[in-house]
Amino acid sequence: MVGLRTVRHFLYYPDFLASVLIAGFFGLVACAAMVFHFKYWRATVVMASSVYLLLYAIRVIRMTTMTTDLSFLSAVSFYYSASWHVAIGMFQEKSMAGGLAHAFLEYVMPALIVALIAVTLISRRPKPGAV
Repeated sequence: MVGLRTVRHFLYYPDFLASVLIAGFFGLVACAAMVFHFKYWRATVVMASSVYLLLYAIRVIRMTTMTTDLSFLSAVSFYYSASWHVAIGMFQEKSMAGGLAHAFLEYVMPALIVALIAVTLISRRPKPGAV
């Protein structure tokens, strides 16, 4: 029994929210559109990125509206300051994989998605007949 518990501790698979799975599905669709040279891949990438940002914004808004005695900006500030404590707890409880997954999904991904939308919108379409 102790051996099974040890194996389960080291082979931890993080539990992801349903919203993360939905955003991941749209991300895979966008990747497939690019790999298979879909004509409207830019629109697909922007759509997938927008779905992720929408789900992220819904999650943050739902968490910040739980505090009724704070203004919205104060609640958002509190949410992100408390999220650092959650990240530390994830590192302690779920080891490196859980802590890095939380930090990546909470802090890095939104910035990467905004950058991806900007790069996609800035990129130019090839002129007809150009190779």
